[in-house]
Amino acid sequence: MNVINERVSHRKFGEGTIVKHDDSLITVNFDVKDGEMKFVYPYGFETFLEFVNPDTQRGIISEIRRIRDRLELEQRMLAEENEKRGEHQQKLLLEQKKDAQKKSAAARKAAAKPAAKRIPIVKQGI
Repeated sequence: MNVINERVSHRKFGEGTIVKHDDSLITVNFDVKDGEMKFVYPYGFETFLEFVNPDTQRGIISEIRRIRDRLELEQRMLAEENEKRGEHQQKLLLEQKKDAQKKSAAARKAAAKPAAKRIPIVKQGI
């Protein structure tokens, strides 16, 4: 949304004109002595600024909603992905635990087997 040269209003600083805009910041030149101030774009319009033109104000509110909706969707998708990753890791840990239990049981079983009886070899005199 091109907002350069748009008029805005601020509770404390009064009215001003947007003189610079990049992806995340706008610079407003206020009519009073405070001069230029920078605000985060578009979130500065949630709390600090308001467009003088009502149509432009509605447009920025819609843009903020779209951004928030997209961020919420991304967060939900990330949470689902992390949950799936966690479930997968739990399955792997359970499999490792079962393998370790099987090996331990096999080792105990092998240790419990009696040693083979040795038959003494008796040498008879020649």
